[in-house]
Amino acid sequence: MKTIEIVNAQPILEKMVAFDLPLASAVKLAKNVTEINEVFKLFSEKRMALFTKYGAPDEDNEGSIVVLEENKEEFQSKFNELLSSEIEIDIKKLNIEDLGSDAKLSAGDIMVVSWLFKDD
Repeated sequence: MKTIEIVNAQPILEKMVAFDLPLASAVKLAKNVTEINEVFKLFSEKRMALFTKYGAPDEDNEGSIVVLEENKEEFQSKFNELLSSEIEIDIKKLNIEDLGSDAKLSAGDIMVVSWLFKDD
């Protein structure tokens, strides 16, 4: 699995943890989200390190860092490398039915987190 898949899944997983699920499904989802959050935390730390290395404090927006013009190409290359890096994660796959009939996700959401579900 690539890091970008975890990054893109974050907002959808936040929606899913709010679902009222059967206990077994809730436990599986909670375990997955806990492990995914660790990966996302590591990604965020590495992303911030890239901004720090290739950027400078933004004078117009206190607390923000802007990538310096002369570093943009190398920053983008390193950032793309980070997003495409392979990660090992033990996903407890769910059946779509495990979400219950009240769960509402768009087809686009399902496409982003398709790796979370068992193939039928």
